[in-house]
Amino acid sequence: MITPILAFICWYAKGKEKISIIISSIILTIMLISSFSIGVGYFYFKSTIDTILFIGTILVLYVNPKNSVYSLLIALLLAFAFRILV
Repeated sequence: MITPILAFICWYAKGKEKISIIISSIILTIMLISSFSIGVGYFYFKSTIDTILFIGTILVLYVNPKNSVYSLLIALLLAFAFRILV
């Protein structure tokens, strides 16, 4: 029942507005946290399939180079901040 709502959110993340960058950053943050071991002094790959899924997520959310870079940088900062705080 929640799948259509999540599909709409992912569809909206492919837009060119600032809110789309924020939504795609949150999606990439969740994927980063679940795909990699992240900490203050380390960044480890958990497995090959997780890395492939993360790259696939980047490809699905790709709009243009500028938005993708912004989303990825914000996602990295959020993932590190989340791991430090939690």
